[in-house]
Amino acid sequence: MIQQSAAMRFPAPQIIEDGDTVSLDVLVNPQTGTKLIDLITVSSNNQTIPTATSTAAPHDFSVDDVVLSVRGSELHINGEIPPESQSSTLSCSGHLILFYVEGRGRFVFSIKPHNDYGFEKAGEIVDNKISFTIGGDKYEWISKSPIVGAGGSWTLWVLHEPDYRPTEPHFSSSKFMVGAMDNVKSLRPE
Repeated sequence: MIQQSAAMRFPAPQIIEDGDTVSLDVLVNPQTGTKLIDLITVSSNNQTIPTATSTAAPHDFSVDDVVLSVRGSELHINGEIPPESQSSTLSCSGHLILFYVEGRGRFVFSIKPHNDYGFEKAGEIVDNKISFTIGGDKYEWISKSPIVGAGGSWTLWVLHEPDYRPTEPHFSSSKFMVGAMDNVKSLRPE
């Protein structure tokens, strides 16, 4: 019979980081040492959660309300992982998400068409993976969590800007970047 200790014992305080997993003993059998444990993975979501004090009138849900999220991403180009893109901490979320690869340009993604901006129906999102082919190259951008809500299969609209180069001083020497935009108008600032 497994019994819970009369006096709850908690582990010593620990410093943990995003993505770390902590093991917590829930029940322990003192005769056999058998344990029932709970594994807790810490994950921060940098999105701001709106409070219930909004004065805006309710509206019907639309595709404009969907946020795309890539967490701990990994990029594959033709089955290879470019060295400059290897990072388990690269994350972004917004209505449009993007990555830039030196020598290949910037790729901006949406789940709806933006005809006036040159987006093309070029791939799909399936659960935690964006897949598309442009210029004969196959790209797969893989996230540690679903990209759209709880997952599913979605049509992917891609804007490829092959001549794009970061112009901001702190990004001008970047070989790889990820990012997000909340409005397609950010592509053409006035």
